[in-house]
Amino acid sequence: MASTSDNLDSEITELATDLKGLSSGKGVEDPNIMARIRPGLRRVCGITAETGPARARELLIGRVRELSRVLRHDQRLLVAAAFALGEEVRDLPCKKDRIAHILPRINRVERTTARWLDEACERMAQEALDHPAPPAMAPSTPWHTKNVEVSMGLDLPIPEIHERRTIVADQDGLDEVELSLTWALVNGRFDEADLDGLEVDVLHGGTLACRTLVTAKRVAFMLRLPYPLGLNKEHTYAFRIRLAPRHPIEPFYVCTPRYPCESFRLHVRFGDKGVPNSIWKIDRMLPSEIGDSIARREAVSVDPCGEAHAEFLDLTPNLSYGLRWSHVVTAAGAAGAPARR
Repeated sequence: MASTSDNLDSEITELATDLKGLSSGKGVEDPNIMARIRPGLRRVCGITAETGPARARELLIGRVRELSRVLRHDQRLLVAAAFALGEEVRDLPCKKDRIAHILPRINRVERTTARWLDEACERMAQEALDHPAPPAMAPSTPWHTKNVEVSMGLDLPIPEIHERRTIVADQDGLDEVELSLTWALVNGRFDEADLDGLEVDVLHGGTLACRTLVTAKRVAFMLRLPYPLGLNKEHTYAFRIRLAPRHPIEPFYVCTPRYPCESFRLHVRFGDKGVPNSIWKIDRMLPSEIGDSIARREAVSVDPCGEAHAEFLDLTPNLSYGLRWSHVVTAAGAAGAPARR
């Protein structure tokens, strides 16, 4: 008689095989997707006999994305390429071409990716069987962030912030996104007249519909998307922020996501003459504790161009991630001085 453990191992192997098979060809973009979703995969995705092709594809994409969150960041990139989940590889009809497209980002050779994909599919199969998909229900969030990349140019005559963000719709028909900026101003607060000195320009991916002073320090913007997004569809937009010189800000920049965020990369350019005495990483901190002098923080160095960089994965909503710096030399600051590298 087969043991329960043997049965579970067999289920994991079968499901991992089904997952890997789905990555071949056009991946999840295959027009004949229903024929490629095998019974075991249907069960863990909540796909029934009444589910139509479009809805089945949405459930499948959502479940694969969810399961891939247990993987390392580089393995998640590989899975996204193999299954054709990302916009940048969706139009490539061959798995080999999709994987070749992301090889420079994961710094691996092609033969290594085959083993990685096997391991990733097995790990996702284990996760799927350990944590069955809940019954279909309304999404708890309208969207979540796949990745956000921010570049700050503090050495410019008027400092600028450029943000590029890719979001994933968690509901059908998403046609607008609320952006929110909280400024820690040296002089304390905004007022309505100060909105004229805050320049926010969309570079691509939407149109600013309105902006509102929500609190004394927070400004909200509504970004109208060029077209409604379907469930699990991605969209990328970018914008530039310039703050009038009469409003100097406190020396830090953080991302405090309202909804889940998979990846955040921050680049701060101080320039040769503006490198601070100390730079620290802000990682999973309460917003109210960003300026706390007692909290332990990791020192960050600058490169030969006078730039500091930080990357964060799987950000928790309502916690802050980013960098803080100081031009004041103190006993504590000297220990964290940003050595050139």
